[in-house]
Amino acid sequence: MLSKRGLCSRSEAERWVRAGRVTVRGRVVTDPESPTALDEPRIVIDGGQAEAAERVYLALNKPRALV
Repeated sequence: MLSKRGLCSRSEAERWVRAGRVTVRGRVVTDPESPTALDEPRIVIDGGQAEAAERVYLALNKPRALV
């Protein structure tokens, strides 16, 4: 869920959870496989609210034959 929100990679999220840095609904989560809804508003990492990162979309128009 943390990686899908754009906060970190999946392996980084697993390390954070195993280290006890993540709380969901006021409880520390230590199992990276524990189910959590993507829209869960009460997720805290190191005391700070885990807000989804703003997505950025880029469009590229490259000429033919350009590799």
